Amino acid sequence: MQAEISKMVKYQAVEAELVKIDKALEANPNKVTLNKMAEVFNSSLKLAESLERDAEKAVSEFEKVKKSYNLNYEKAQKFASLDLEKLSDEQLNKVNLELEGIVTNLDTIEKNLLSLNKGVDAILDKFDKAKKNAVIARTNYGKAKENFDKIVANSSAARNKIVAELKKLEATINPSLLNKYKAIREGKLFPALVPLQSGLCGACRMKPPIFAMTKLNNQGFVECENCHRIIYSE
Repeated sequence: MQAEISKMVKYQAVEAELVKIDKALEANPNKVTLNKMAEVFNSSLKLAESLERDAEKAVSEFEKVKKSYNLNYEKAQKFASLDLEKLSDEQLNKVNLELEGIVTNLDTIEKNLLSLNKGVDAILDKFDKAKKNAVIARTNYGKAKENFDKIVANSSAARNKIVAELKKLEATINPSLLNKYKAIREGKLFPALVPLQSGLCGACRMKPPIFAMTKLNNQGFVECENCHRIIYSE
């Protein structure tokens, strides 16, 4: 089993070069810009969609208030056309009361209209800014992607060479051990294979229980109960 562990250690050493390349790509400024611009673009679009819905609601409310304004204004115009000299005192009082109510309504409605109008203008202004931000983000994304694609292309030869070497090594490794290793790597843990150091896991520094140590001595490796990596004895 020690020979199988040695093969696995070699396999991991080769994969370490691949991990190194991938980490460098992930940390590349152009890649960082790509992620940031994609986030800005998506958030700007969502904001624009939300503002568009708000604008539609505000415009709808504006139309309702405007309609109410027109109705009250028409009533006021009808009262204004009355011949007041032909009305009795009781009728005049009634007309005055209704006119006072209409004037109050018109004043309130006018204030609401002005407020709604300002609200719509503010929404449209934010909407315009959101769309501009989306356009800028998309442009910057395109530039960063073009630069990053060149970097990826330059590193592809090295990556392909490493991947090919890993494939060759896989054919020589115990399938059970390799599958266990790959299952750990799916969780983005690296290294997945660590030595036992001073009786402790080489990664998380936790001490394996007695039964795990027995298993380690018998088969040459054991899974760490804490970090779930494969511990092997050197």
